Amino acid sequence: MLERSIQSATFQRLNKSPYPSKLTDGQVLYAKVNKLLPEGMAEVNYKGQKTIAKLEAPLIAGNHYFFQAEIADEGILKLRVISSLQSKGKGSFSDVVEKFMSDLQLPKGGNIKELVALMVRNSMPFTKGELLRMGEILTDTPDKQEGIQTLLRLKDANLTITRPLYFSYLYGRNMEPVTDLLDRLETGLQKSTSLSMGNKGILKILGEVKESETNHLFQKVVNYASGLAVDNAGEPSRRASAQNLLQLMGIEPSESSLGEIRSFIGNNGTALMKDKMTVLAELLAKVEISAEKAHLLLKDVQSALRIMESGEASSQEVLKWGAELIRRAESLLSHPETIPQLTKTDKFNLMYGIHSRKEQQALTSFSRMMGSLSDIRGPEQQALRLLQEMVDFDEGNAAKVHKENLPDIIKDLISKLGLNQEAKLAGGAPVDRSMHDSLKSSLIALLKELPHGEMRESAERLLYKLNGHAALSGESGPLQHVVYQLPLSWMNQRTDLTMQWTGRKTESGKIDSEYCRVLFYLELESIKEVIVDMTVQNRVIALNIYNDTPRLKELSAPFSMNMKEGLEKLGYKLSSVHFKDAGTAAVPAKEKYRGLAGEVPYAGVDLKV
Repeated sequence: MLERSIQSATFQRLNKSPYPSKLTDGQVLYAKVNKLLPEGMAEVNYKGQKTIAKLEAPLIAGNHYFFQAEIADEGILKLRVISSLQSKGKGSFSDVVEKFMSDLQLPKGGNIKELVALMVRNSMPFTKGELLRMGEILTDTPDKQEGIQTLLRLKDANLTITRPLYFSYLYGRNMEPVTDLLDRLETGLQKSTSLSMGNKGILKILGEVKESETNHLFQKVVNYASGLAVDNAGEPSRRASAQNLLQLMGIEPSESSLGEIRSFIGNNGTALMKDKMTVLAELLAKVEISAEKAHLLLKDVQSALRIMESGEASSQEVLKWGAELIRRAESLLSHPETIPQLTKTDKFNLMYGIHSRKEQQALTSFSRMMGSLSDIRGPEQQALRLLQEMVDFDEGNAAKVHKENLPDIIKDLISKLGLNQEAKLAGGAPVDRSMHDSLKSSLIALLKELPHGEMRESAERLLYKLNGHAALSGESGPLQHVVYQLPLSWMNQRTDLTMQWTGRKTESGKIDSEYCRVLFYLELESIKEVIVDMTVQNRVIALNIYNDTPRLKELSAPFSMNMKEGLEKLGYKLSSVHFKDAGTAAVPAKEKYRGLAGEVPYAGVDLKV
């Protein structure tokens, strides 16, 4: 069974220690006997360090041996000889390894011999079971050399090798696009005819992750258009265009009047109260608390829906009843003990009465309109021109609804993917809907149902990839490292954004934004692979941009002032921007990024201040 998660604290031990790890019962090690001591004791050289152990048989000083460790009750390390390599012997190292494998009854096929040799050369202790497990794991690894390096890294940190731990670290580091993994799983799930109702919700989550920008843009456009529609001081033509835009997106019925829109936005109208009650019913159905209030409120909402459909109550009664139910729901769903709590999107959907079916229709209409902005014509042109005004860029200046939207999209992606849920729980945060409905949680539930096969392999690989971010994040001395690889949808482009923050920790446990280093890697449609290496020292920023596009420095010049002014508004000063080649045939851009990310972190961060 897959482990539920990989805790980032585990990987704080991935930083190499100069001291040998503590041996445990049953572990095998390859060591040299330096000198013999009285009472059967000896000084043994293991992993470059000297240790004292009790020997179970007389040995020769200066020789190397395979030992099996045993920890006695009094804490004394006992070593039992399995095989030896005499200093003046004729046997080769390969012969000794083969003899050891025979003595321990290890299989001679597969990767076992190579793994034994690696463990010996790197002075790493191991057990027979661990060796067999590593051999099986390595057999399932496409890139054998990458797999070996992963095993050595985990062993050097004295971590127990498990399949989830190994593949999480391996896939977290290999930079395979998350976008491709999402597409592969979505395609498989759409073809499946055996998914349970409980697991069909993962398709919705996959769609939300892939269309994160569209969802954010949709919410901002609805809020902006609603404000224009009810602005008494605004131009009548713009108010009419805003009303038409809301109708085209399906937020308002096509026959609704401006007065009804104003009434609806003020939460006093009847036009969409039924939709709001439907949203409430969907939200309450997911609440997991033992309190009777949630169950009673859901029954009241369902009763209200039946009465609204029957037409038995007057509009004033519906309004009064609906407003009271919304008030009760907002209070209940915001309570700390409620699991899961209301998210920002839940509140948006409740405000505008956007239930799940209506949300899908509205997003489809919105995407269609976004795709038609390059060729505006017909009766919808005024509404579409207003939409174009909201979302288009003008000479490098961000449009109204795009401005400052990228940070929101990144935060939302981290939450939807479930990359931060272990850290949030460890910090004492309550379980909210974002954790309950995250892709990571949904994958764990899905894997309990899927049989072995291609779809299960896709789901496992994606889960390992999501857990891999924790594998690559952690602490190194006074520095903290945070790594993310996100499937970003931005300005009609789909790509992966890989980021690594390295910096000192503040008292609150966060990275110090005044002294840090941030690395970015992404592939763009026009200029292909880009690496940005940003160093921040005392809020002064130096940028190194790696890309192979000719004349990129000249092409980017018109945007330099906007970037400089934007940073100054945030309290930072831009000191330099340098453009460099991204990669070569021998060292591709991805390897260049991995090399930069793996540099000694102290080199890029001023720790003396």
